[in-house]
Amino acid sequence: MIGLLNFPKVVRITREIRNYFSLLSTLDNASMTDKWKELKLRKDWVGQTYTVISLREEDMGEMEEIQQMKVLNAIRPINEYLSDLHLAEIIIPTVNREEGTRSWVVKYVPKFDEFSILWVMGNVVLPIGILYEALKILI
Repeated sequence: MIGLLNFPKVVRITREIRNYFSLLSTLDNASMTDKWKELKLRKDWVGQTYTVISLREEDMGEMEEIQQMKVLNAIRPINEYLSDLHLAEIIIPTVNREEGTRSWVVKYVPKFDEFSILWVMGNVVLPIGILYEALKILI
């Protein structure tokens, strides 16, 4: 079954949207704490939390895997802090190296299993557009 008639999926998507707004609220509150500043965390308006980890100059001569391991060790306190905020289940980390620098960008982004732009377009925007067009013809 597709669309808004698929009630179990709508319930799961509603739960994900509720988790997202809870995430935003938690991040807003947490961003005002000393621990947040101590860990050098930043956030943006869509719910992404991020930080930059810079390795020492001596570490840059090592193999890529060892550099990644050092970055993972550096973000362990951040992971523990986010887990203490009960965000570990609804955000996932991504680690990307900035080319030509000693820096690694670590982003924690909200995780959605069911909710997507495609779902919104097909189940909210499209039906509203069809209804609008139908009402335009009838009126």
